[in-house]
Amino acid sequence: MAKGIEDSLQEIQRIIEEMEQGEQTLEEALKSYEAGIRLIRSCGRQIEEAEKKIQILNEDEDDETV
Repeated sequence: MAKGIEDSLQEIQRIIEEMEQGEQTLEEALKSYEAGIRLIRSCGRQIEEAEKKIQILNEDEDDETV
């Protein structure tokens, strides 16, 4: 099940903080980076879906006012 955008953003923040500490091995840092990229892409998809829904709702509202 996909995480909600708020949960994903919190996880991204945790990953950033962990990486900024500079205590990870290169392999750990790469895994963290990959996880962060996956979460960012997931957030992007969720935002795109929300924008599409808003656009549809706005179009429906415009149709009703004509």
